Amino acid sequence: MNEYRKYFDDIIEKFYEETWFVGQKIRKISSCPCCGGTYIEDRCKYCRMVNSELTESINKLETIIYRVTSILKNLPLESVPINKLFNLLYSISDKKISYINELLDMYNYEFIYNQFLSQIIIKLRNLEVKLTALEINTLETLIYCEEEVPELLYDYFIRNALLGKENISYDAFIEVMKRFTKSLMREYYTNPICIIGDKEIFGNDRPVLAISFENIIKILEDGIKDLYFGGVSDVLFTIFHEVSHTSQWKNVFNGNEFLDSDLGIRELKDNLLVNFCDNYLEENYIYLSYEQEANYEGLKKYVQYLNKLNIGINGGKYQELLEELSANMNSDIRYINGRKVDLNEFFADFVKFYPESLKGYTRLLENDLVFSN
Repeated sequence: MNEYRKYFDDIIEKFYEETWFVGQKIRKISSCPCCGGTYIEDRCKYCRMVNSELTESINKLETIIYRVTSILKNLPLESVPINKLFNLLYSISDKKISYINELLDMYNYEFIYNQFLSQIIIKLRNLEVKLTALEINTLETLIYCEEEVPELLYDYFIRNALLGKENISYDAFIEVMKRFTKSLMREYYTNPICIIGDKEIFGNDRPVLAISFENIIKILEDGIKDLYFGGVSDVLFTIFHEVSHTSQWKNVFNGNEFLDSDLGIRELKDNLLVNFCDNYLEENYIYLSYEQEANYEGLKKYVQYLNKLNIGINGGKYQELLEELSANMNSDIRYINGRKVDLNEFFADFVKFYPESLKGYTRLLENDLVFSN
């Protein structure tokens, strides 16, 4: 049987690279651009629109898999060992492409895959474990198969990037960072959205490292590249910073609860002035209470996460920064035309002259907070 196993391994190696390029195209087309629906083969499950790029890729892959299948049928193998070619096919099996699912079912590959996967997850309890190339490939498959994956998986590949160790492919790492970000956002939203790309994703907004609005976070891909290829951790702080903003959108800016904290009141007032007072954002960006809180919460969780990954950091240095940020987010100092003002006094004067600005901020009126503090 060893000779058959060697022959099988040679077949896998021969066809994998050819299959990978077309398979990657298929798994990258994850949702319909018209309605956001999922695909059954090349047709959207909901709006029934056919994706011509998907059709072309499926047809190309069928030719390759036909050749693979015709060879495997001549081998006396009741089952196949875990391997990267079948992993790739398994990662796109959700599209119900008949010739792929028939091949996987023939060898009961889902069972084989899940058995092997469970062994890897146990090994990941030790973040310093060195996985084999096939184990890493199997975890990469999981990223494309499941929307939510074990937290240990995110931790392992982010830690490997920070330390310059062997990692999954860059495309898969992008998916890891999307899922990681969304997993953090689920504390506040059940339907989080994370978009990673070039500056075009920001539309008319000024290009920045990242931006958030309600349940959406957009991240400039340059930060992900720096992490994956250079071990630069800045984007992790950026992610925790933006996740803090999603909390503010949920609980402060769009919240219905009574504002019972000075910080929440301060953040709502800052938000109104940013939206209605000319140049307020430009002059006060570094002083805005909600930016300072996002910096504070972002840095605190960033440090906690690095500690979780067993990455050495200077705790004393970060503690000093946290104390400084805590003081800043509770400050009422602002600047208008270069002149230092008190936030609450300026806010009260501003809404007297522009009472229409309060229309979207009824909680300040209901809670009698317009002229208080």
